[in-house]
Amino acid sequence: MKSDFRLVALCTLLAISSVTTATTNSNGCAPLTERFPSKVFYPSSDVYEYENAEFWSNTQLLDPACIFRPSSAKDVSDGIRILDATSGKFAIRGGGHMGIKGANNIDDGVLMVMSNLTQMSVSTDKKTLSVGPG
Repeated sequence: MKSDFRLVALCTLLAISSVTTATTNSNGCAPLTERFPSKVFYPSSDVYEYENAEFWSNTQLLDPACIFRPSSAKDVSDGIRILDATSGKFAIRGGGHMGIKGANNIDDGVLMVMSNLTQMSVSTDKKTLSVGPG
C-alpha cells in the first residue's frame, strides 16, 4: 500500500513537471534568450515597455511573453528557425501600422520587432535605395 502511494505521488510530480516545462517553453522565449541574451526583453524591462507601446492602433495593445529585437537578417532567420523548432507563437512588427487586432502583436508569444533593422543603402548606380524593415 505504501509503495502504491509513492508511485502515485511520483507520477503526479512527473505530470506536473511536464506541464510546467511545456508551458514555460511553449512561447519560445527561453530558447531565444539562450541564443540572443541581449536581444530578448521581458515585461518590466524598459525596452519591453517601450516596444510594446509603439503601435499606431490601440487594437495592437496586447501582452507578448517577451520581445525579440534582432539586429540583422541572420538574427531574424535564426530566430524564426528557433521558434519553428519549438512551435513558439510569434508576431512580427515592422512599422506597427496595422489596425487589425493581432496583425503585428501577440498575447503570450514572442513579438519580433524590426526596430534595429533601420539600415539604408544606395546602389552603386544610384538608382536603387534599399531600406530595412524597421
